[in-house]
Amino acid sequence: MAYFIAPISLGLGDLVVSLPVIQAMIDMSGEVYLVSRDKAQSELATRIKGLAGVVLESDFDLKSLSNKDSYINMREHPLQKEFWWGSAVFDIVYPGYKINDLLKIISKDFGIQADFDKLQSLPYKSINEVKDKIVFVPGSDSEYKYWPKNNWLSLAATLKDYGVSVIVLGQPESSRAVKELVSELKWVPTPTIVDALDLISSAKAVIAVDTGLMHLAVHQGLPTIALYRSYPIYERKYARNFNLSARSCDARCIQQSSGYTYSSVTNFNDFIYKSWQCQAEPGEFCMNSILCDNVIGIIERHSDLFLNQSLECI
Repeated sequence: MAYFIAPISLGLGDLVVSLPVIQAMIDMSGEVYLVSRDKAQSELATRIKGLAGVVLESDFDLKSLSNKDSYINMREHPLQKEFWWGSAVFDIVYPGYKINDLLKIISKDFGIQADFDKLQSLPYKSINEVKDKIVFVPGSDSEYKYWPKNNWLSLAATLKDYGVSVIVLGQPESSRAVKELVSELKWVPTPTIVDALDLISSAKAVIAVDTGLMHLAVHQGLPTIALYRSYPIYERKYARNFNLSARSCDARCIQQSSGYTYSSVTNFNDFIYKSWQCQAEPGEFCMNSILCDNVIGIIERHSDLFLNQSLECI
């Protein structure tokens, strides 16, 4: 018997947060295949220990499965199809629910006993050159998760004063936030997700906006400071993970984003993802409300994790 499982959505982060479910399936069933929804998911799947293989969703034929095989599509669940996570309606029905709460419900209803409390990190190749460095991940799929350039530079300067250097990860050709920093800070290209996995897993810590690489850092157990927009449905709470959220979004942005919901989509064969744009002026971006001092405060309070020596010992 083989099991084919598709993660909750089409992004890298969607696969990463789904890993406890997939890993539980592997431990429980043995022959498990990932039904991948994009290139990044397929690349990361090469590091999922025990996974039998990967099938692109566009190539997956449910009719070709034997009577003994099973297909688990994590989008085929009422929590997915009936709600847009983070919306006002969702928050009324599921107040305060975060991604792990939702995945626990979904996995349990599919008969999978996933452990979200103890994450199983993915294997990686150690890169010694970055072991004492902090990784900045400033870019995501859209500018509505943009944290100002000056904040990153101020943060880098403060870390330098503490004797810690930083490196930037991301794609400058795809992200304004990354492009702004590559001429100011050391940027390390990572052509594949596996390259990014190796680098992140080898670093001292990660500071990132809400994106797939940030969730990968959390899964790998790295000390991570995550910068979220308001209504951080994807916020996860672990001992070495620290979350900062922005003020409520501009009403124009909430209205704009509501037109890009795709909760009813259960497979992505014919789906073209389009990202909405922030409607506020640059100086009014909601994430501007997360101050550089907020991040520095976490670093100083947890200097044993983020710095090369504890400030309490100085």
